Amino acid sequence: MSGAESYGSALATGTECEETALATPTLPGLEAEAGLLKDLIDGLEHRGFALLLHGEPGIGKSTLLEVAAAQAVRRRMPVLSAAGEAAEKDMPYAALHRLLRPLRSRAASGPAALQVLSEAAQAGPMLVVVDDGHLLDEASVDALAFVARQLKDPIGLLVAGRPGPAGSGRLERAGFRHRRVRALSEASLTATAHIAYRRGMLAAAVSGLEQAAELSDDPELKGRRLLDAAELAGQLGDPERVLRLAGAAAGCALRPVDRHRLRWVGLDHRRAPVPAGVAREAARWARRTLEQGEYLLGFHLLRQAAERGTWIEPAEDLRDLIRAAAEPLPDSERVAFEALADPVTGALAGLPPDRPDAESSGDRSAVLGAAAARAGQFAPAVPLLNEAAYLFRAQRRQGRLVAVLIEQAWAHIHLGQYTAADENAVEGVRLAGQTGQPLWAWAGQLVVAAVRGIRGETDAALAVAAEVELEASAHHVGRLLARVQAVRGLTLLAAGRHEPALDALLRLFDRHDTAYDALLGSWMVGDLAEAAIQLGRAAEAHSLLPVAADRAERTGSDRAGAAVRHARALLATDEDAEQHFQRALADDRSAEPFLRARLQLAYGERLRRRRRVAASRLPLNAALTGFEALRLPAWTERARREARVAGLRVGPPPAAAPVVLTPADLEIARLASRGLSNRQIGQKLYLSHRTVAAHLYRIFPKLGITSRAQLHAALADLDVAEAAAG
Repeated sequence: MSGAESYGSALATGTECEETALATPTLPGLEAEAGLLKDLIDGLEHRGFALLLHGEPGIGKSTLLEVAAAQAVRRRMPVLSAAGEAAEKDMPYAALHRLLRPLRSRAASGPAALQVLSEAAQAGPMLVVVDDGHLLDEASVDALAFVARQLKDPIGLLVAGRPGPAGSGRLERAGFRHRRVRALSEASLTATAHIAYRRGMLAAAVSGLEQAAELSDDPELKGRRLLDAAELAGQLGDPERVLRLAGAAAGCALRPVDRHRLRWVGLDHRRAPVPAGVAREAARWARRTLEQGEYLLGFHLLRQAAERGTWIEPAEDLRDLIRAAAEPLPDSERVAFEALADPVTGALAGLPPDRPDAESSGDRSAVLGAAAARAGQFAPAVPLLNEAAYLFRAQRRQGRLVAVLIEQAWAHIHLGQYTAADENAVEGVRLAGQTGQPLWAWAGQLVVAAVRGIRGETDAALAVAAEVELEASAHHVGRLLARVQAVRGLTLLAAGRHEPALDALLRLFDRHDTAYDALLGSWMVGDLAEAAIQLGRAAEAHSLLPVAADRAERTGSDRAGAAVRHARALLATDEDAEQHFQRALADDRSAEPFLRARLQLAYGERLRRRRRVAASRLPLNAALTGFEALRLPAWTERARREARVAGLRVGPPPAAAPVVLTPADLEIARLASRGLSNRQIGQKLYLSHRTVAAHLYRIFPKLGITSRAQLHAALADLDVAEAAAG
């Protein structure tokens, strides 16, 4: 690859792939194989097939599989996929179970697998893709061989593997057509990697770049290819491969910009934000590469520079560097980076995309969504982050998916969408652990804590907040410390503990506090005002209203605007209160259900205390209905008390919703209650130990427990409850 051929520059033109959706892809050196796959998939409606691609590692087999899968998806065919794993080679049917899991089948024989696939194919043609066939367990190989011999339905069975007597070697003799994939030249491997990258097939791109680097005689070129592969492996969430590739790149001659990239790779999984000097260096390199027309590399470097602002308030010189580097970008991207550098002064009027994402990679949507969320514009942030998450999942970019999920979870918190927040955060925390991203793991844990705190699980939420605060303090992560205070404030308010809630929220406005974040404070000023009024300290909240109002006006944040109206209504005199409450409730920015219910509760309380009891009943009843719908016990009980005092007929609290565990959850919980470790459970159920841990992470709060030691009693209670109900 020449100097303009790294993934960050050869693809920097922003041009889109011109092939039609079903055209034969141009894969240099693999044209014949790609054409064969296209023909087979085109004819799949009329005739099934079983094809084995075999050859040495790194020659494009995985790329061919991904291209075939993409073609099938474009034709709206379902695709089942799995890959052999060395750790499962002695576990009978492990690969087959993973392959058929989307069909909810645990078939344990060839005839059973054939029946499951045949039934699924009644709805139309389908493709089954298996990579690393040489690593399949023997039982799965035998089952696939049986399917291949008996295949009569419109099913395509496509397997890739290395030649040899085991695995793919047995498949060659068992009903599969086989095609040997020849080794590619250095140029062909590089070109194939570029095409795979443009199509979002990052795993194939990494393999191609690594193989091309092995064939390269030029030390600088070799190092650049290894570094390209390392960065893409990081996006895929494979930290071990990142370290191996980066270590190999470190032994090569590197351009100055590549030395910076190598340094960043080494810092990527730290428990602390990247140092300011490295972020400044990234911004300078971003400006140079963008001015030279290398769009993707420049965008990538600028994103790195701006990411420091996620965790620490950027210094003015770094903000200036980011603004200057972003000047050559299209308007919406330039504005987004300016907002990431400084969300208070950055104007986000240009945020709606003014052109489609050239490579459909998701990176652009992720940056736009993060910028909107950073400025408190959560409603437009969510669909942008949704788009990025969808694309990152399709490309298996687990490393990039983590930040998007957790940014999205925080946006859902501020929009009052707690179930969505919890689901995104739980997944984000799990992936952060797998991909070695502790800062994002802590941020995700705080979202989970916020949901639990708002729902009244006070002790559990405060315990998580305290743990994250220790880590954030030790590593000087100021913005994470600020989020800790926000979570504390929400949790303690729900529990009626107003003094510690106010103390936590006041820290957001104290310039000398390590948790200072006046922008986040502007989103929380309504909560702060509520705690202050309960303590007779309204003057402190009054003094902060101008700061919050200024942030709301300068950022255009609906969340901040609604919070300021909330605070003004709470802090208004009795003479002015009614108009402030009515204005706040009429404002579209107050439509978020939790905020609206709280406004109605406060309005009803104010009316009742002014002896306007009849007028208070309507907002109090609306508040009670809102809190019940949101399933917020602490807030519901407060509204229930006020409604009774106002003379409303209030029935008993609704019975607690029954605990619902999925069959998989229940099976995992029972095994864990018997003392089995996550790894032992995984071996029994053919799951990874990380997947088991994720299940338990969701199960514990459902059962109202915090440790494995409590599982036995909790499951016994669940059995009793189910017996009583049934």
